[in-house]
Amino acid sequence: MTSNDVVGLVNLMYRPNRRLPIVVVSDNDQGAAQLDTRKLAVRLSGAAHLIALDAGASWELTRLLGKRMSTFSGAVRIYMPGLVEDEEDAYQHPLWLAPNSGRNNRLIDILAERVFPLGFRDSDGESHFWHLAQLRQTASAAQARRQAGSDVDQLRLEVELLKERLEDVNETLETAEALEKIAADNEKAARYEVELLKNENNRLREKLYHLQYSDSESKCEIPKAVDRHLASYDDIEDWSNDLLGPNIFIHRKALKDCRQNGHPDMLERIENTLLVIRDYWIPYKIHGGIERRNDMITALGRLGVEDEACFARRERAKERDDYSVPDGNVTRILYDHFKYGNSRNNSEQFRIYYSWDEDGKRLIIGKMPSHLPNDMS
Repeated sequence: MTSNDVVGLVNLMYRPNRRLPIVVVSDNDQGAAQLDTRKLAVRLSGAAHLIALDAGASWELTRLLGKRMSTFSGAVRIYMPGLVEDEEDAYQHPLWLAPNSGRNNRLIDILAERVFPLGFRDSDGESHFWHLAQLRQTASAAQARRQAGSDVDQLRLEVELLKERLEDVNETLETAEALEKIAADNEKAARYEVELLKNENNRLREKLYHLQYSDSESKCEIPKAVDRHLASYDDIEDWSNDLLGPNIFIHRKALKDCRQNGHPDMLERIENTLLVIRDYWIPYKIHGGIERRNDMITALGRLGVEDEACFARRERAKERDDYSVPDGNVTRILYDHFKYGNSRNNSEQFRIYYSWDEDGKRLIIGKMPSHLPNDMS
């Protein structure tokens, strides 16, 4: 698949009635897949949509979905059915970073194991394929009907059938309990590993943040990025991960809005605003203090940016579906926003709608730069 075909792939991903998973195999930097796609196609046998992406298609997929939900650089991903736009959870769509061997037969086995149970279910998750026990029962019943003579013989055969059925039920129950235990153990181990990785990632990012910007609180000038400027709205995810530190999280809905609706005239001002938030707003929010508060207000004011509630009656935001974003198992309400300009035209204004996570000490940016509907619109 080339970049011209990616829109069709994205439409397939978000199709509401899609029953089959989508397995996406991307090329590495040398233009080669890290597994045998023909062998994988034979193994899957129509139980999934199989898509091979070249480098250009991977870049286009990243532009449309964002880095968290994309597949690139030789990685392989399964996009599960039920994908809903703006509510994607990257952890629900498993990603494998294949070694640069070009073979990876074990990965083909893993993909087949993950895909086959999904391919044999309808959109409601119900299986329409008989188990072996069901086939055996049907065959036994047919034989009993053919061989039965007297009423006594008929009853004896029915008793035998009931015994077989009881054995099958017990066998099914034991299998289900074993699978449930395996699944629970795997889920527990996976969640534990994810938490370890998250904690380590946050620790390293926080350490890097303090090493790079430890002296920023003493300054009251509009800061500039140390390494590089924000190149474009397509770059905002990587740029924010590199420069904004662990206390600012830009939600996928905000990233998508930036890519689709961000205006070039506002790019530099949005960059400077995010840096002011990093260097002034975050320290004030975490540590407090009159001096930090005054520095924060001054720095935002120099950009013409205000920090205020979205509604005069604060709880009004909770009543509006578009003023919330999912964050793991939590729904974050966007009570407040940073605002510049009063126009509805994105070439003259931007809004950064956010929620403050007090436990995690994170600013969660749920929407930007477009203006959300309010009581006056």
